[in-house]
Amino acid sequence: MRVDLGDRQRTEHQDQGKITGADGQGYARRGTKAKRSVADGLVAGGAPLVLDMYSRGQFEWVDGDEAIHTWANVRPYVKHHHDHVSTRCRGVHLFQMG
Repeated sequence: MRVDLGDRQRTEHQDQGKITGADGQGYARRGTKAKRSVADGLVAGGAPLVLDMYSRGQFEWVDGDEAIHTWANVRPYVKHHHDHVSTRCRGVHLFQMG
């Protein structure tokens, strides 16, 4: 499933520095960017993928098989920088519900 998150953001989540997921829950970004290998395992294990590609105006939630396919397509554009992930699209961040 692919959902555009741009219009779903709740003010109370934004005020707390969170994003609103496709499920309506608030998610907070963890402190550091993730390595690609960590993202590989999470997506393969069923974690949803949030694409925040500022340069393309893309802010989407992708889950299920589509998350695996989408991650395979965007992964080459994510580059390592000092053992962490950095990219033209803000990087890969881990979020936790909270």
